[in-house]
Amino acid sequence: MAGESVTDGQVWLVVGGQDKGGIVVRQGCDIKSAAEPDRLCFHARVRELELAGDRLKYMLLSGTGPTTGWVTTKLKDSKLLVREAMSNESMKQPTQVVTTQAARSAPKATGRKLRVMAVHSAPANSNILKFQTVGLKRSLGKDAEWIFVDSPNSWEPRALPGGDGGEEDPAWQLYGSERSEVEKRLAGGKPFVEWLRFETSPNIPTAESVEASYKYLSSMIKSQGPFDVVVALSQGTAIVAGYMERLRAEGKQVPWQLSVFFCFVPPEAHRLAPQAHEPVNHPVVAVLGGDADPWYLPGKTALPERYSKLTSLEHRDGHGFPFTEPLASQTYEAVASEVFKTCQLAG
Repeated sequence: MAGESVTDGQVWLVVGGQDKGGIVVRQGCDIKSAAEPDRLCFHARVRELELAGDRLKYMLLSGTGPTTGWVTTKLKDSKLLVREAMSNESMKQPTQVVTTQAARSAPKATGRKLRVMAVHSAPANSNILKFQTVGLKRSLGKDAEWIFVDSPNSWEPRALPGGDGGEEDPAWQLYGSERSEVEKRLAGGKPFVEWLRFETSPNIPTAESVEASYKYLSSMIKSQGPFDVVVALSQGTAIVAGYMERLRAEGKQVPWQLSVFFCFVPPEAHRLAPQAHEPVNHPVVAVLGGDADPWYLPGKTALPERYSKLTSLEHRDGHGFPFTEPLASQTYEAVASEVFKTCQLAG
C-alpha cells in the first residue's frame, strides 16, 4: 500500500477512549473498512506492525480487545495512542495478552465474589495500579472484585534528602523528580500520591503521613470491606505490613485472609515496625524481582523473619510486576492458586 511503512516494533499505549469503553478497531487501514465488534481498551499496550500516517496496525501485548487490527493514533488534537518510553521501573507492565474471550473464572465465595483491596506504590495512584495489575487480574478471573485505593497523602516533585552520609541518592532524586508523560497519562487525571512522606531523611517518614495512611486504610476496610485479599506493590507493601503490625500491637486480628506483596519493602526499613523477633502466622505470598530490584535482598531476608506462612515467588524483571513470558503468566497463575487455596475457593 502506498505510504505504508513496516516498522521495527515500537510499543504504543492506548490513552484515549476511557469514557467510551476503548477505541475503535478496523479490519483494514481504510477508515471506512469494517469495524471489529470489540474495542481496544484504555491502557492497552500494543506493538506496532505497520504505520500509515495516523493509522496503526498493531499486535496486542496487554489489555483487552482484538489481537490485531487497525486503529487511529489521533483525532484532531486528541491523542488516542502514544509511543511508550518508560522512565521508571514502577511503570513496567506484564506482557500479557488478554483477548476479548472470557477469562478463566475464579470459583465464587458463598454469596459474593472474591474481594481484593489493591494498594499502589508511590508516587502513583489507583489508575496506574489498574494498568500494572492486568496480568494478575486475568489470572484471578472475572469473579474477583477489585477495590483500588488512593493514599490521602499528596505527592509533588521536590528535592529530597540525601543518604545517611549526606550524599545525594540517585534513587531518591528520581522519586522526587517530575513524572514522565506516560506516567501522567496512566494517572488518568488523578493526582500522584504517596503513603509515606520523606522530608528530612530518605528512611524516616513523617509521623503525620503514616497516621493519615493508617486511618485511611481503617476507613476503607470499614466502609468497603470485607476483603479476602490485599495486593500491594513496593511502598504499598511497607504501609500494609506496618498497618498489620499496628493491629497486632493493639491486640486486633488482621481483617483479611491473605496478603500478596510485590517487591516487598520491610516496614522496619521505614520505622513502621520494630525488627521482627517472632514470625506471625498470617499467610503471605511474596513476589520478588531478583537482583535487579534494590529491595530484593532486604525483602527476601525480612519476609521469613516476619511471616511463618510464606510463599515466595521470584522473577527477573526488577522492581515491578513481572512481564517477561512465560514466567510472568506462570507467576500470576501461581499467585491465583494460592489465593484460591487460602481463601478456600478452590474448586
